[in-house]
Amino acid sequence: MLALIYPLLLLALLESWGAAAGWWLVAFNIVLVPVLDEVIKYLRPRWSPSPRASRLLFARPWFWVYATLQGTVLVYALNLVAVQSLTLFAYMGLVSGVGLMSGTAGLTAAHEL
Repeated sequence: MLALIYPLLLLALLESWGAAAGWWLVAFNIVLVPVLDEVIKYLRPRWSPSPRASRLLFARPWFWVYATLQGTVLVYALNLVAVQSLTLFAYMGLVSGVGLMSGTAGLTAAHEL
């Protein structure tokens, strides 16, 4: 379920600030995700989900929701490239953000589907 942060955050960033906002997702992944990982490990060092929570967290519909969101963001990004005249910085930010979204959680969702 936490993987849904990537497409939702990228879609919100692209809608708010344009194509160059993809760099913020890169920064989020490099800086904030490792910090959150360490904080969660510190707060819950030996946490393992109960069988019921595990079924809820890893239920098949979440992977379909992720795949739908990833496709939506990809179409939105392709539309940005087709409609707007992007600078190299904005284009690289867009490509980096979409690539990061697809590579981090997208590979796992595709494997599970």
